[in-house]
Amino acid sequence: MSCCGQKRDGAENTERPAMRTVPPQVPIRQASPAPAAGSTVTLRLRDRSPIVLHSQSGRRYQFHGAGSMQAVDRRDAESLLASGLFERVWG
Repeated sequence: MSCCGQKRDGAENTERPAMRTVPPQVPIRQASPAPAAGSTVTLRLRDRSPIVLHSQSGRRYQFHGAGSMQAVDRRDAESLLASGLFERVWG
């Protein structure tokens, strides 16, 4: 008569796939200082899905879904507007 322990011993000997660390696709940059007063543009997200992005200036922006607005560095505004995901509200 066979024992259940034999199956368990066989399972212990199977190799598990090695975990792999994947380097980030975008290089991490130091965040630039906060923009000076008057150097921001307020943008509104058109898309329904929340989005987090790291801009060319090194700043991180988080929008929570359709209609959410945020002041962004003027240096980043044109490229964000060109994506079609945002519309200019102020600035």
